[in-house]
Amino acid sequence: MAIAAHNLAKLYIDKYDFTGQINSQDLKIMADMLENTVYGADTRSNKAGLVSADVTHSGFIQLGVGNIEDILFGNVGVTGKIVSLIPEGATEGNIAYSIQSIASGFSQSGKVGDLLAFNFAATSHDKVVRGTVGAIGAKTTTTFGTARNLGLVGATQKLYGILHITAVSGTNPTLDVIIRSDALVGMGSPTTRITFTQATAITSQWATPVSGAIADDLWWQIGWTIGGTNTPSFTIMVAIAIL
Repeated sequence: MAIAAHNLAKLYIDKYDFTGQINSQDLKIMADMLENTVYGADTRSNKAGLVSADVTHSGFIQLGVGNIEDILFGNVGVTGKIVSLIPEGATEGNIAYSIQSIASGFSQSGKVGDLLAFNFAATSHDKVVRGTVGAIGAKTTTTFGTARNLGLVGATQKLYGILHITAVSGTNPTLDVIIRSDALVGMGSPTTRITFTQATAITSQWATPVSGAIADDLWWQIGWTIGGTNTPSFTIMVAIAIL
């Protein structure tokens, strides 16, 4: 894949898509370095410890109820907010990084004549998940997405599913999202592996991980069922990961 300018990145925090309100994001995935140097050694040595992730974003403030300042300020110190970053933009098959986070800080700054800027930071409190975008965008009809070869879920691995719903319309709308797998690309005899809780409004969900092994199944697919009247629509991002 050719290297491109970094201007397509997507950012989701909980049930909000903040892509159009940020101009910088930083993801740091780190392992603690635990020194294990012993007598007789002539060089310090280390062993990898626990892994963590920090995410920071910056952009321009929009004040008022329901805008970015109101939402981010209210998240500080709150545990369990799902943060997802897609470095290369809103295309199925792209890499997505997701964490369950604790929002650790929010600040704003500016000088006379400048645009008022903000900085927001969050720290993971669980596993950092590197997955694949399986579905993204506005969905108005019941169907399945593209089947993708994401590999087997090994005996020591788990299947992860992350869902962000950022916009909903229609009368009494409902959305049911599943992740299913099959041994063959045609998905002739699929098995549902993850069923998200039915959604009726904007929300985010981190599905309970499914432990391996899942034998034979290499192909993975998102499906969604939409109910309601007056042209119900849901704008979603679903990521799948095997780790």
